Amino acid sequence: MANVRSMLVHRAMELVKRDLRRAWTVDDLADELGVSRATLCRAFAAQGLPPPIETLTAERMHEAARRLRVSDASLAEIADAVGYRSEFALSRAFKRAMGLAPMHYRRAFAGVARTRMAA
Repeated sequence: MANVRSMLVHRAMELVKRDLRRAWTVDDLADELGVSRATLCRAFAAQGLPPPIETLTAERMHEAARRLRVSDASLAEIADAVGYRSEFALSRAFKRAMGLAPMHYRRAFAGVARTRMAA
């Protein structure tokens, strides 16, 4: 049973990573995987993970942070790429998850990158 749950979580995360733009709900994800919402939530819990929607948000924040570090894409472009309808929505979620606003995050990383390059 543990292997089935592990595979289910793995498949769920593959779907999410392939299409971060999609307005995923737990029900949508469960439907795509052919399981019930409860089964999907139990699978995440059995793997010691937060609920699927929290894991999805974390994945979106991880990708947004990566894009802020490695690209000059606008916040609107990044928001669209990671499934947020607006810069404001992404900015609010990012600040809640990461502790600082996206542009402050970008500036902080740019300063570190410049320091490392000069050394």
